[in-house]
Amino acid sequence: MPLPSLLPRDPPWPSSVSESCQILNDLYESSNNMLESGNHNRHRLQHHVSMLFNDVYPLIIALDMDRGADSVPSLWLLQVAQCFVELTEQLIDTDKETTGEGSSNVQVPVPIAVEHTGQRGRPHKMVDPEILRAAMDPEKGLSKQALAKSLGIDQKTLRKRLRENDVDTGFSNITNADLDVMIKDECCTGSTSG
Repeated sequence: MPLPSLLPRDPPWPSSVSESCQILNDLYESSNNMLESGNHNRHRLQHHVSMLFNDVYPLIIALDMDRGADSVPSLWLLQVAQCFVELTEQLIDTDKETTGEGSSNVQVPVPIAVEHTGQRGRPHKMVDPEILRAAMDPEKGLSKQALAKSLGIDQKTLRKRLRENDVDTGFSNITNADLDVMIKDECCTGSTSG
């Protein structure tokens, strides 16, 4: 939707009014073209919103406050302001869609489910067994204390859930002989590791 144009008059509008109208048209067209292009880079969107707040709205207010003989028609100014409000809303909505702050199809997995037993006391906190297995993988080197803290549960609860789900938290299955061979190989290479 194009910005409503200021109707010509006799005598012509002062240069300040004409220049203001041209600035409004240019800024509206620039922001509208960016929206229609589909190139919704977050920084560009924020730049255009900032430009509207910092350049357009003060200009509209200045035109509204000028109530002399050369003042612009109030109805035209109201229509222009409404167009910019709608454009600003579109820019903000597009920014939210781009950043995922609006409606989203992304679902964040919930590692803990609260189970109400109907009995006295606190409800049971059930931890997803797959998350437990992945977190307790020996290659990750994650301690039980750190895992319990990141899940927001007590260490006793974590140990109980690990036992219930048969999650192995022990040492690796390397034999003493294999460990001796690895140590000898490391020592023979002249490595300076501890």
